Amino acid sequence: MGLTHDIRTNYYDIDSTIRDEIERKAKTKHIKYLKDNNYLTYDDFVKKNELAELDLENNFELYAEYLRTNNIRDEDSFVRELSSPYLGGIYSFSTGFSFEKGGKYYGTIMSYDQNLPYFSNPSIKCSTNDLSESGLKCGSEFDNSSRSLNLTAKKISNFCSASKRDRSDLATNFELVKLIAESEAETIDFDFTHPYYNEFNTKDQFGIYQWNKTGLLNFDTANKQVVDDEGNSSIEETTVLMVQDSKYFPAVGFELSCVAEEKKAYIVGASVKTAKPGKSTLWLYYELAALDPKSDTQVKKWIKLDEKDTDNNQFTDLEAAVRLPENITVARIAITSTNDNTLVIDKLVVVKEK
Repeated sequence: MGLTHDIRTNYYDIDSTIRDEIERKAKTKHIKYLKDNNYLTYDDFVKKNELAELDLENNFELYAEYLRTNNIRDEDSFVRELSSPYLGGIYSFSTGFSFEKGGKYYGTIMSYDQNLPYFSNPSIKCSTNDLSESGLKCGSEFDNSSRSLNLTAKKISNFCSASKRDRSDLATNFELVKLIAESEAETIDFDFTHPYYNEFNTKDQFGIYQWNKTGLLNFDTANKQVVDDEGNSSIEETTVLMVQDSKYFPAVGFELSCVAEEKKAYIVGASVKTAKPGKSTLWLYYELAALDPKSDTQVKKWIKLDEKDTDNNQFTDLEAAVRLPENITVARIAITSTNDNTLVIDKLVVVKEK
């Protein structure tokens, strides 16, 4: 998206020699700005208000309030401006926003603190994650991720978009193709630096969507049998993704287009069970930047990776190895079950070949 962290996070990654020069120039620019606009410098403020020169903490706080009240730029804003070329981001303002208030730090998405669940935007007010505080400043002219996203939206609008379907493509377009031979899959050396991994204990839905418009996704808990290294078995409660559909069989999609690499081999695995006895199936759907010579249409394929009987007694592992073809543009995993059933998924793992 072309965004980068807030200055509080990134500033000290800048070489110290460059930082020293930035701070020297910022101080000079700030004093010139104040004098050109007939504002008080810190020294002038202390003298005018007859403040005790050694009470630095109180004086700095009063001077900062003077600047805020009169909408005057502070020295940090010049540091921020001069630091922009070293912070990254597609624009100088493509940064998270953070600030300190009453001894507590606040920050938007892409900032160090991230207790304000918004992209930086000076045009709105923020509330904290727990809604305990509201009306907080949410950005500045130098920290405006929302503007950055709007400016880049046209460029990235077609990247990795999740499928949107009004009917069940799965129900009508099964096309089984040859899988990797088992003997070949066994020779592949895999690591666990996955491009994709989902466990649902945090209830995050990265790239997950109901495959059909009538589908319903919910989080719930379920019992799971766990076996330790010594072979002892126990039952633990785990957070799961529940998939239902009032019209078609339950089906959930996992978007992998961002991480799929052509000619790379992957192991795909999911741990599932169903509310009633039935079958659960693991699918790969892909599209290529190529035409099918028989139909003269874009290549779109379904691969049935694995299918097993499932019930509510225990989780069953669905897994397979597959090598993606050349010119791949879209890759999605789908997990389905039988009509009038509820699909329960504990996790999904996609492991890439080294």
